[in-house]
Amino acid sequence: MLRLLAPKKFLWRYPLRNGATCGGITLIEKTTVIICWVVVTAMWLAQTFVLLIVLICMYSSQVKFISWLLSFIFGIFATLILLYIVLIGCGLWLELKQKQLDANTDDVHT
Repeated sequence: MLRLLAPKKFLWRYPLRNGATCGGITLIEKTTVIICWVVVTAMWLAQTFVLLIVLICMYSSQVKFISWLLSFIFGIFATLILLYIVLIGCGLWLELKQKQLDANTDDVHT
């Protein structure tokens, strides 16, 4: 399922390494470092989304509807950008994991 969701290219054109650089992922060639970054960032993303919903519910009666709607739209937009960066990290992790498996398979056959 994760292979279906994770992008193969950054912005449908560039390698995932470029996307990882834009997303702030340190490019250490360790899959465990990347998957740890993905897990921590995903938890932070979930907390951000929950905080967005809680704050909008708390202040919905004190602001005009258009302000509430704009803040909700921008909050969802920011959350989607962060989600895409997390998916870039997942894609990079899957790519590096596959390279390791291929290298191990080649070593066994030689």
